[in-house]
Formats: sequence, C-alpha cells, structure tokens
Amino acid sequence: MPFITLIDRRRQKQQIRVDFGEQIIEILNREHIPIDSVIVKRDGEIISENQSIKIGSNYTIELIEGYDIESIRNIYKSMLSQGYDGEVYHKRYLSISKDGRLELKLSKFGKEDLINWVENTFIQTISDEKLLEDGDSFVFALSGGIDSTSMLILFNRLKHRLPKIKIYGATYEDFKIGEKPPVIIKNLVEQMGIHHEIIPEIEISNIFNTKKPIRVILNELMKTPDAHFVMYIDHHVTRRALEHYASKKNIDKICLGLHITDLLAGILNTYMTGYVATPPPIRVVGPFTYIFPLSYITKKELKLYLEFNNIKLSPFSDINPWELHPLDRNFYYYLADQIQFFWPGIHVWMYEGLSRLIKKINIRQYVFCRNCGSPILPQVSTLNGNEMCDVCQLLDKHGYLQ
Repeated sequence: MPFITLIDRRRQKQQIRVDFGEQIIEILNREHIPIDSVIVKRDGEIISENQSIKIGSNYTIELIEGYDIESIRNIYKSMLSQGYDGEVYHKRYLSISKDGRLELKLSKFGKEDLINWVENTFIQTISDEKLLEDGDSFVFALSGGIDSTSMLILFNRLKHRLPKIKIYGATYEDFKIGEKPPVIIKNLVEQMGIHHEIIPEIEISNIFNTKKPIRVILNELMKTPDAHFVMYIDHHVTRRALEHYASKKNIDKICLGLHITDLLAGILNTYMTGYVATPPPIRVVGPFTYIFPLSYITKKELKLYLEFNNIKLSPFSDINPWELHPLDRNFYYYLADQIQFFWPGIHVWMYEGLSRLIKKINIRQYVFCRNCGSPILPQVSTLNGNEMCDVCQLLDKHGYLQ
C-alpha cells in the first residue's frame, strides 16, 4: 500500500496510507487536513489536489500554516473511537479552556441515555433561561412535524417537572394542514387537554390586505424573479398568524420548536446579511416574547427521541416548491450541520457571542408594519422610511395588496 508524506512547519514528517487511484482531495478530507493549508507535490513538483495517486511517484503534503495541525487532527480522530453494542448515539462537545486548549468531551449513549439527555436538556433550558414561570400562558406552534411533536410530548411527559402553565396550541391553515390537524397532534392535544385551534388562512389574508388568498400568491410568486423570497414570505406569514392568534387570546408569549440547526442557520444569515437579530433561546419581538425550549437539542436527537418512544409521525405530504428554494437558505442549513461536526457545541458560543454583540449595538425600538401590523426591528437597508416590512413591500411590488 502506498504512502503520502505529511510535513508540518517544524519539518516533522508523518506517513499517511493511501490507495492508488485515490484523489488527493479525498485524502485531505479523510485526514482532516484543510485544502488551503497545504501544498501538494508529486516528485517535487506542485500539483492540484484534484489529481489522483499514481504508481511509482512520491507525494508530499507540506503544511504552510503555522498551527499545530496534529493536535487538532487528533481531536477529530478521537471522535471516531470505537462504539459498543447498544450504543445509538455519540454526543460530542468541543470547548476552549481559559488557557486556550481545546477540550473534547465524548458521551456514548444507549437508548435510555438519549431519552434522559433530551428530557433533562429540555427542562434545564426552560429553567436556566427562565423561559416559563408558574401561571404562564403561551401559544404553541403545532405543525405535526418532528420538532413540534417531540416538544409537545416533552411538555406532556415532563409536566410534573415544569411550572404550572397553560398551553394554547395553534396550527396555521397552510397547504399541508388544510382543515384537519395531523392525527398525531389531534391525539396528543386530546390526551393532554390542550386547547387547540386551526388559524384560518382567510383571517391572515385579511390581515395582510391581499387581493388573493396567500396560498395562491405564494404559488404565483414562484413563477417570478422573486421566487427565492417565497420561503421567507411563508415563514413571516406563519409568524404573523401566531401573533394574531396570541393577540386574540390576550397572550404575549409564543413557543416555537426551533432546534440548533434552525437557530445556527439564522445566525449565519445574520452575520452574512447584516440584518440585526437577537439571540435565542428567548427573543423579544415588539410586544411578543418568543421562547425556544429546543435551543440546545439537534433535530437528529429529537428524531431519535421519537423513535425510542415509539412515536410514529403522520406521513409527510408533498414538499412545497419554495421549501427547496432558495438555495441560499438550504446552504445555511447545510453549513450549520457541517459546522456542528467540526465544532460540536459551537451553538453555545454563537448564542453567547451574538448576545454580547447585541448589547453593544444601539438597538432601536420596534416599529409596526403599517400593512400587516407585524412588529419589526428597523433595518437601514430595507425600510427606507416606508415602515412596511420586507414581505409587505414585496407583496406590494407585485400588486397583491389592496
């Protein structure tokens, strides 16, 4: 079997096993070596990383960055430690100590370990972040998917460990819901005695003062150059539906099932676009307080939790076209999942880092969109003194507002 030689900045050498025909970029990825940190040579001549290993040639990978790559590579190698029979999940957390050392914590979970971890993290988040207190009422967004279903089950199973609260379940009547809530939601809310309502689409169309039903508008916008905004419009409309329902019930707290990847993707979008957003797991938006009890749990962990509790979700309907478009949103999610491999636990640092940045910014008061009434934090680049939210400006641009 051939070798390729890794040479670090101290000229220390290490041989890495490779296969003939294997692409060098695949070797770098496998060995946790960043492509832009090295120069690759074949028989002393520089080559691109897209070339493959050939018989009879000598290859070297020369590190051009000054960091201690071996210590970092060893951390990733330790993530691949051998599992045991009955292990279902490998929980990893990488932190930085006060003296700058990287510290990796590994926990190997069996089924009961995973269930206990999810439940304890859920309770701890609510308690430590003071998301709920005795006597609280809140609107709970129920879609019937993995996130809201698992959270509903957590609220039900752990009610003896939670403050005395009152839950108002709300499901926006969109394409997937129609007039009937998913079976799993119907059964759970009946079992828990939760008040649950479908928010009619017509009510929200009236709030936005649209000439056509919103579902028609979304499909029509998919045929325009602004198709990449439709997902954001859909999310904003759903948020406004929940706020409308909360106002009718005289409730100011709304609970969403956003998990780590949802929130990380949003923070990445914040940094990339410069839009001001406050960090989770609690977010004040005008008169409403949004809480995110799943802020420290991944979607995979939620899915495993449902699997190990033998909870079967309702079959998913066809995906709406705007859920696969725009690709920038998809890329933020993809990147958020990838980042969690390279830095497991990064969400904790990013939440806290964003919180520190927000405290240093002169946050202006929320204003209210003069069309849909949504509370919005003014963004210099988007409002231009119009005092309409981005979504209503776009609807107005296409002639959908009355």
